[in-house]
Amino acid sequence: MKQSPLPVLKPDLQIAFYHYAHAKRESPTTTRFFNIDHIQDPNNEEYQLFRDLLSSLLSIQIQQKDNLR
Repeated sequence: MKQSPLPVLKPDLQIAFYHYAHAKRESPTTTRFFNIDHIQDPNNEEYQLFRDLLSSLLSIQIQQKDNLR
């Protein structure tokens, strides 16, 4: 029998929104928040967004992992 994926529960979303709202209050000038799990995963869209933003802010070029040796 195929097992269904775990549902996203409403309390989980409420917790996520609470943390986002808290972070926004504590850092009102921050324009973008990233999920740490997402920026560590090269297959996630946030990974590339974070790399691009970091590269731009630091005025450096960040090599792709497959180019590093």
